Amino acid sequence: MINKYFIIILFSFSIRSQIAPDYKPYSLLSPQMSYYDNVIIYKSEKINLEFSNLNKNIVEDLGFIYRIIIKNDIVNSGYLNMAEFNIPDGAMLFIFGRNNSYTGPYIKSLGQEFISGRFFGNDIVLEYFLP
Repeated sequence: MINKYFIIILFSFSIRSQIAPDYKPYSLLSPQMSYYDNVIIYKSEKINLEFSNLNKNIVEDLGFIYRIIIKNDIVNSGYLNMAEFNIPDGAMLFIFGRNNSYTGPYIKSLGQEFISGRFFGNDIVLEYFLP
C-alpha cells in the first residue's frame, strides 16, 4: 500500500514541475560582446519592471537583450515571485546569481505568475531576450 502512494505522489510532482527548453543566455554564448547593464537599487519588496523603457543590446540580427542588475544589501539568496509576467512568444528571461549561475529560461508558457528558481548572492542580474 505504501508503494502505491509513493508512486502517486511522485507522479503528481512530475506533472506540476516546470519544463523549460534547454537554452543558454546569450551573454554566456557570446561573452566577447560588451553588454549595457541597467542598475536598480532594491528598496522594497515589489519592483515594477518595464523592459521596453531600458537600454537594450542588439544581438546579431536575432533580437535584443535587456539586462538589469538588481543591487541589494538585504537578501543573500532567495526566489523572485514574478507577477503580471507578460512575455511574447520566443522571448526568454534568465536570472543570474553569483558566479554566473542562472535559472531559466522563463518563457510565455509558464503563465503570468510564477516563482523563479533559487538564486544566491546580494546582486542578481535579469537578462531578457526579445526576438
